[in-house]
Amino acid sequence: MWITGQSGRQYLFHEEPPFLGLFSLPGLYIFAKPQLRLIGSLLGPQWDLLYVGETGNLRERVTKNHEKWDRARALGMTTVLYRLSSEDATERKWEENDIRAKHLPPLNSPWAFLFESSSTLNRR
Repeated sequence: MWITGQSGRQYLFHEEPPFLGLFSLPGLYIFAKPQLRLIGSLLGPQWDLLYVGETGNLRERVTKNHEKWDRARALGMTTVLYRLSSEDATERKWEENDIRAKHLPPLNSPWAFLFESSSTLNRR
């Protein structure tokens, strides 16, 4: 699926159900939940982007131990979208920020703590 950034640049992402392994390669990842939206006069599947991140190793970074995993699951995450990307961290960070600027994922926000469950807050 294609995701457009604030710049207008489009990025090709692939779907991966949570708990399946990803590649040990650099890339971007998105914790997403499905949402039906009107596309023209038809109802079509879209994704709500809950969190956008980048990493030098998708397999090591995108796990159940990720600091946003439990919050994303509580918000309805069913899928991890991923994109293989440059080994250059600066390029990956630019792509991440481009997507975040357009979609404003709640778990990337400075106010992300508002989306935490009370049990998560009590662990602090």
